[in-house]
Amino acid sequence: MGLRKAFQKWSSYNRLRRELDAMSPRQLRDIGLNHDDIDGFARRQADKL
Repeated sequence: MGLRKAFQKWSSYNRLRRELDAMSPRQLRDIGLNHDDIDGFARRQADKL
């Protein structure tokens, strides 16, 4: 993996993580997540790039 791709994944992960961390427990439940799921979910989404 090149440096550019690694940075894109890292950036995507951090952006999604911040957005999900800002959500309330109810908002997370509405989309089928809880706070314990945020890290893994953000990582899986970033890996799809």
